[in-house]
Amino acid sequence: MGTPEPFRRRSFGGPKDSRRVRSRALGNRRILKAVRSPATARYKRVIAQVLESMGLSRRASRVHVLLLSVVLLSVVMGLEWFQNLEHSLELFYVLPVVVAATVLNRWQTLLTAVLCVCVRSLFIRGLTPVEFWLDALMALAAYGGTGLLVSETSHNRRAILAAFARLRMEEELRRHAQDQLRILVESSPAAIMTLNHRAEVLAANRAAHEMLGFMDPGSLIGLCVADYVPVFSGALQVKSGGGPLHVSSASWAKRVNGSHFPVAVWFSTYQEGGQRRLAGILVDTSEEVRGGAGAGA
Repeated sequence: MGTPEPFRRRSFGGPKDSRRVRSRALGNRRILKAVRSPATARYKRVIAQVLESMGLSRRASRVHVLLLSVVLLSVVMGLEWFQNLEHSLELFYVLPVVVAATVLNRWQTLLTAVLCVCVRSLFIRGLTPVEFWLDALMALAAYGGTGLLVSETSHNRRAILAAFARLRMEEELRRHAQDQLRILVESSPAAIMTLNHRAEVLAANRAAHEMLGFMDPGSLIGLCVADYVPVFSGALQVKSGGGPLHVSSASWAKRVNGSHFPVAVWFSTYQEGGQRRLAGILVDTSEEVRGGAGAGA
């Protein structure tokens, strides 16, 4: 076979290329939507499971906690009412506030503290009006402050657990997307590879190995393909003013046995770690070239 002819470079920008880019973008959005739709339900399930495992399931836990708070308040009131104790149980009125604060917001916690102070005041006798109101204000400050502290602590705990659940779900989604991408790349009939600035292969799919004549899986990794796909090494040497290249072209490639064959290539350059890299796709067009030559003859 003669010397390979220079490749013809066609930059994206024409009407056909614009339609092709828009079509690919629409296809990518549809794929992402299909991947994310079932993940939304999984995301909610993971959050619910984590919160339930920590005793923080949303509605059921809220009802149970509030019922427990009411029961505690009733028990303290009952002891005060029926036992006629010499000393007030004012310290124990903080317990309903503390329990309820784990599921209430700030204002609801303060209202609960006010309720406990009002109930407590029913069993306090022998105080002047000034002493009564001072005692009530001190009790409200103690109950409210303790309740707000517990409320903030509980809120922060739930926020941390929710963030942890989101991280778990995002990791699962990322792993799922990576698996789907790996399957897509490995099953593609087109050769797909990424190169570093020295035209050394960082990743290549099965079709890339077979197209260039490398039968052992992974044998392309770390190999310089400047001689096998010169269009890629040439693109890595082009100075584009710091901007990436997005190019489709028709060129020639060489197999490991030395035979040349025509290819259609699509590649883009990008920066990573301050160095230039390239992601490219090759399609063997030998059949099309032979078919065109036969038709011309």
